[in-house]
Amino acid sequence: MRMGWCGLAAVGIMLAACAATPAAGGGTPADGNGMQAPMTGHTEWHGTQSAVRSERTAVARDPEAWRQLWDLAGREPPRTLPDDAMAVAVFMAERRTGGYAVEIESVDREADGTVVRYRIRAPAPGSMVTQALTAPFVIRLVPAAPGEVRFVQIE
Repeated sequence: MRMGWCGLAAVGIMLAACAATPAAGGGTPADGNGMQAPMTGHTEWHGTQSAVRSERTAVARDPEAWRQLWDLAGREPPRTLPDDAMAVAVFMAERRTGGYAVEIESVDREADGTVVRYRIRAPAPGSMVTQALTAPFVIRLVPAAPGEVRFVQIE
């Protein structure tokens, strides 16, 4: 298959955009808010079925809390909690259909602690969705930090 100049230019633009975007769930390099460099390995997990039926947020800073967090997700922990990390999680309330998701948009250090900003995604009106109960969640590893962790839902 031959590709013309326009096709090559489009591929180059896409590759440049990918190189400039941090990997999903990988975090961002140290910034003015005191966050550390990104962690290695898998650092974010999503699911549509958890054991939680009402909206809930959670933080795990030790191995026991990490295990309890994964009990809420209804599955075994995929790895051990790294010594230099803590986990933040958002569990959506139970929904009557599929098409819902929860995403952590940012995790920032502030003077009084850590702020986790998250967004709930709903299916578009009239879209075809699974007719089944769902309970979406997201769990992310972030650099360990002292102080309070606040969760803020953004629109």
